[in-house]
Amino acid sequence: MKTLCNQIHALGLKVGIYSSPWITTFAGYRGGSSDSADGHWEKLKNYEANKRLGKYSFTANDAVQFGEWGIDYLKYDWSPNDVPHTVEMSEALQKTGRDIIYSLSCAAPFDQAADWARLANCWRTTGDIGMHGSSLRNHGSTAFRNLHFARIVGRPMPVRGIGTIRICSKSDMWVEDRIFT
Repeated sequence: MKTLCNQIHALGLKVGIYSSPWITTFAGYRGGSSDSADGHWEKLKNYEANKRLGKYSFTANDAVQFGEWGIDYLKYDWSPNDVPHTVEMSEALQKTGRDIIYSLSCAAPFDQAADWARLANCWRTTGDIGMHGSSLRNHGSTAFRNLHFARIVGRPMPVRGIGTIRICSKSDMWVEDRIFT
């Protein structure tokens, strides 16, 4: 991964990674916790059973690994987002000494916006955008209704992309996640 990140950086691009504090991510891949102290993970046919927090957290280990690889952006996805696990990853990322943009999933409750602003660079304000115009229109109107949250966010957010609308620091909003072709 470090070699891949170096090659991507040599092109002038940034590298992102997707993870979760759950045992298994929404997509059915290994997350950042386990019920086993050694981190053992088994992909289950019914992975829904592991879309939960495990007994043992490997957040600190994951953050160190992301930093060593040269990761620039972390999308951290679980539902519902909670402050203790958001703090755990925020602090772990800060300890890496690398400026990794920390993005929370769309399950970040609006009533805790001040916490998300303090702990992360950005968070989604809508669900996934589909491959049809009505999806983008619906999510866009949701983002504009929630624009007042942009004023409470604290850190600059220079990244731009195409896809899911997020409220971010020092800008009204930006879009990221999916490239439409």
